[in-house]
Amino acid sequence: MPDIKPCDLTDSDTAGDLARAELRDRAGSPVGTDEAPDGHAAITDGVYICDSATLSDGGKGVRTNVRYLGREASIFFVRFDEKVYGYLNQCAHVPMELDWNEGQFFDDSGLYLICATHGAIYAPESGHCVGGPCRGAKLRAVQVEERETPSGRAVYWLPDDAVRPVAAV
Repeated sequence: MPDIKPCDLTDSDTAGDLARAELRDRAGSPVGTDEAPDGHAAITDGVYICDSATLSDGGKGVRTNVRYLGREASIFFVRFDEKVYGYLNQCAHVPMELDWNEGQFFDDSGLYLICATHGAIYAPESGHCVGGPCRGAKLRAVQVEERETPSGRAVYWLPDDAVRPVAAV
């Protein structure tokens, strides 16, 4: 079973919301897979991360565990200016996780991503460091898309050769 944290069910979810529960049950599981030439599972449809409503502009992000170049790591997803962005959870200055408290990636203004350790600030729409010890460097982006599902919009991550789901390694 993958070590990926799906978005939690909320008290407002109804028992009749079976489609949403089904999506959550498979959170972190590749939706469509084929065998890739390198022996890894090729993710053809993406990995469900959470319902779109879970991410608010400049608010708390959702993170999930992955394998990055064969090592344990995490990626995160945030919403900024009504669009979802995803990045490797690793500062461009020193490879440490950005969030000071799980899911807390934005500074107090909600306008910049911030490294809790070194104070580097990043533009959420590009991942470029705009202030701090690694100015000009960039966070490693991961491909993300929002899709319509039977129960509403949802966020999906599209893995690449370097950043893989834990279960697909």
